[in-house]
Amino acid sequence: MIWQPPIVNCIKCNADGASNNIASSCGGIFRNHEAIFLACFAENLGGGTAFHAEMSAVMRAVELANQRGWRNLWIETDSSLVIMAFKSIIALVPCNLRNRWINCNIAEQHELHCHSRQPIC
Repeated sequence: MIWQPPIVNCIKCNADGASNNIASSCGGIFRNHEAIFLACFAENLGGGTAFHAEMSAVMRAVELANQRGWRNLWIETDSSLVIMAFKSIIALVPCNLRNRWINCNIAEQHELHCHSRQPIC
């Protein structure tokens, strides 16, 4: 798979999360339409599920974009459940992440585009 740049004046974050029976973590990288590196993050989340890690990655991307004043954000994730959650399906969001998820949606004054790296069937 080849990385696709965002449209002009848009920032793209490729975000991902991972979990096993010992630990979970998430990370992401921000680039502009010219593929120039802007920022990145990586976090140890302790324990948790893969979905928790994927949600944490996207929420951290939104939080960092807001902190930096980036208003036109394209987030790419491989989790179709995370995409559905950010399309306002609150029932998918675990209770322990719900307040943070709500804050990310409220703070979403920019364009947020979540796309799966794989087709959603």
